[in-house]
Amino acid sequence: MSAIRSSMVALAFILGVTALTFGAAASVTINEADFSPTEDYMPIWVELYNTANDAVDISGWLVQIIDPPWIGNMPVPPGTAIQGYDYLVLYGDARWVHGSGGVVILKNAAGLEVDRTPLLEDNRSDEFTWSRYPDGKDTGRRSDWAYIRATRGFQNSNLYA
Repeated sequence: MSAIRSSMVALAFILGVTALTFGAAASVTINEADFSPTEDYMPIWVELYNTANDAVDISGWLVQIIDPPWIGNMPVPPGTAIQGYDYLVLYGDARWVHGSGGVVILKNAAGLEVDRTPLLEDNRSDEFTWSRYPDGKDTGRRSDWAYIRATRGFQNSNLYA
């Protein structure tokens, strides 16, 4: 009987850790993307946002921009965490040449999709980006996104839209 109880405790522990891991991962969203930045802000960049109180370790995660047939990968370096209600900006390769937008996909270290944007177009090379407004808003609808003034690494604001 004690072996069964030990197995049940171990299973409960594993399920609890798994739930915490997936819950934390669900709190990280793609928050802002600039496919056509001004020369001052080159290269292409994507901002992630942690919508939760606790830090989330995103070591080994991957941000992909897909603009068929082109795919740009932005790997998250080892030892990277996003603190609660904080931002992380990842930069693409300055030599990337592709169309004027794409779909941004965030994958965890296991390669599972955590978040995805709708198709976003931007060919203006201005100070505006596609941003979730307010930060982290994720209802699964295109209306979560607004083309507003870039706030790279800071709270998204429609003050200057």
